[in-house]
Amino acid sequence: MARGWEWIVEAWGLFRKDPGTLILMFLVFLAVGIGLQLVPLVGHLAFTLISPALVGGYLYAGRQLEAGEEISAMDLFRAFQDRGRTGPMLTLGVIVIGLSAVVMFMFLIFVSGTMGLSGMEEPPAQMTPEMAAAALMGLLVLLALVLVLTLFVYFAIPLVMLRDVAPFAAIRLSLSACLRNVLPLILYSLVVTVLGIVALIPFGLGWFVLMPVMFLAQYRACQDIFPGDTPAATLPA
Repeated sequence: MARGWEWIVEAWGLFRKDPGTLILMFLVFLAVGIGLQLVPLVGHLAFTLISPALVGGYLYAGRQLEAGEEISAMDLFRAFQDRGRTGPMLTLGVIVIGLSAVVMFMFLIFVSGTMGLSGMEEPPAQMTPEMAAAALMGLLVLLALVLVLTLFVYFAIPLVMLRDVAPFAAIRLSLSACLRNVLPLILYSLVVTVLGIVALIPFGLGWFVLMPVMFLAQYRACQDIFPGDTPAATLPA
């Protein structure tokens, strides 16, 4: 379980090697995200599509730092600079879009069925206690579905980006790895939650450090659970 904390410590060690570039990469990440979100209709889908590739760029930078190599802000787009990585990473983005659509569909079905909105001719003027309880339950269900989505994707990104694992195989391996390492992931999540609250104090500026560290911790967790440069064919099922 202690490895959940050690991933953060090791990620901090990598971050200290080149904090300026890593923060700049996050600023570029934000700029791309905000820019695409401003595009009507397709902007959100486009950002979701390329997000795994951008996160993969951070993980690539983490590997470079660990090897003592220099990094640049353009490493954020490493998946698009290597033709062998572009297709698989975009395929992973398509899978994420599909899984996200399933999550939202299941959530809407749950909310509709629980609150009985589908059978109401007119919504009530005030929310009743029963509706408030149903809304809270709906939120918990949504969080649970998002958690499952995260389990599918968390290790899939580094496996596709750094190990050349096929996207669908990486999804399966990610879920398996998360289920086998629940305790360290719980501790990691708790620590990150506390750090996230602390990072909000100075006008949220701490997140410019915390987010790069979280990406690097994702890299270190993958290296820990899938040690070395294990070929894709020999990774555990």
